[in-house]
Formats: sequence, C-alpha cells, structure tokens
Amino acid sequence: MKKAMFLVFIISCFVLAQNYVFAATGTVRDIISEKYASKKDICPVIKDTIKEGINTQEIVRTSIQMGYTACYVIKCAIIGGGNIEHIIYGAIEAGVTRDVVSRCSMEAGARPEDILPGLGYTPPSAPLTPITINFPGGGTFSPSVP
Repeated sequence: MKKAMFLVFIISCFVLAQNYVFAATGTVRDIISEKYASKKDICPVIKDTIKEGINTQEIVRTSIQMGYTACYVIKCAIIGGGNIEHIIYGAIEAGVTRDVVSRCSMEAGARPEDILPGLGYTPPSAPLTPITINFPGGGTFSPSVP
C-alpha cells in the first residue's frame, strides 16, 4: 500500500513539473501579445524577440497572422537583425505574396542578392553566351533595302 501511494506521489510530481515547465515557456503568440501590451508598437517587440533568440521565421509568421501589417513586420525583422531567409519564409507561410516580400525587404535595405534565394530564384552559375544568327546569302535583312 505504501509503495502504491509513493508511486502515485512521484507520478503526480512528475506531471506537475512537466506542466510547469511547458507553461513557463509559452508560445510565440503569447510572447508577442505580452510584449505588445507593454510597448504598444510591434516593431520593438519584433526586434526584442529576435534578440532573445526566438525563431525569426515563427516571429514573422505569427505577427502577420495576428493581423499586423506584413510590410511593417518584414521591415522591422530585417532592421532588427533577423535572418533574411527566415523572414522571407515566415512571411510566405503567413500568406504574403512574393512581390510584397521582395518590395518590403528592399525598402528595409536588404540587398537583392540576399533576397532572391529566399524567394526561390537561383542565378545561373555561368554567364550566358550570346547567340549569333546568320542569314542565308549573307548581308542584312531589312525591309528598307530593295
């Protein structure tokens, strides 16, 4: 009987400890909401959460899904030092179109070379060679020449 009571006590403590640990971490949505309540502007909230090491992709996606302006969120995340590819992926996951993502990223000062891979564009590895076209009989082809 004492062993059963002891086992129930240990299991109860383990379950309570698990719940406490998971409740303390919170979700990204909860963290953003809590910080927004004190700062009243999403930009400092995004910058702070990026500096804390929270996943940039989740921050951007969640902020946009919560209803904040997509372009403003993207700009703040870039200015806040977030990884550009993670910012792009998070915005696209939230439903932002690629043209809006590229425009807002450029307005925030991101270089096109940094934006293009996140949008799925891979530049050619070798430069393109020009194609020469030769017409039969030589010379030029022009409607003004009789």
